[in-house]
Amino acid sequence: FVLPDGRFDLPRLLREFVVFWREHGEVLIRQEGYHEAACQIILMAFLHRLVNGGGQLDREYAAGTKRLDVLVRWPYSGCDGERLMQREAMELKVWR
Repeated sequence: FVLPDGRFDLPRLLREFVVFWREHGEVLIRQEGYHEAACQIILMAFLHRLVNGGGQLDREYAAGTKRLDVLVRWPYSGCDGERLMQREAMELKVWR
């Protein structure tokens, strides 16, 4: 999922998650009473591969006065070798 410049490819990651969800997600939420929380947990399980690759994953992250469901942080080096941090925030909603 890592691009040549060291950042991770969020659009590709989300496309892969759709495949993962279709295989595993719906079966898991049928048994859970808290659908939005179950969806967050399934997404976090999928995104855990970023943590294994050096990234960080935060759930219910405070951003100013509001909260985000998921914040993904991925360290990478800029073209001059400077250490940078890619941040991708996600707010999850369950549609019925």
